[in-house]
Amino acid sequence: MSEHNHNHDGNEGWWIARPANANKIFWGLLVLCAGTVLFDLLYHYFLHAKHGYFAFETMIGFHAFYGLVAFMFVVLTGKQLRNYLMRDEDYYEPDHLSEYIADPQAEEHH
Repeated sequence: MSEHNHNHDGNEGWWIARPANANKIFWGLLVLCAGTVLFDLLYHYFLHAKHGYFAFETMIGFHAFYGLVAFMFVVLTGKQLRNYLMRDEDYYEPDHLSEYIADPQAEEHH
């Protein structure tokens, strides 16, 4: 089983979830993305020519940009779809079922 500590007794939790590390993660990802585009530029400019079915596929960073646009489309579409699919918190447990829920104090008196 998992050995994660779910107690909130001063344990700061997972390092990536700490607010203090948000800027570090953002800048790290930005440097990583810029590095991959730079590698794309250097590799295909000096070592190997790009070949694509369409001319715009050979642009430096095209696939990174295409991936970003596709990701943004999926996220923004999901946010709008949530408005139509989201249900109330008690959707699967309506109020009329509360009378059937066992009362732990009532069982102690038997």
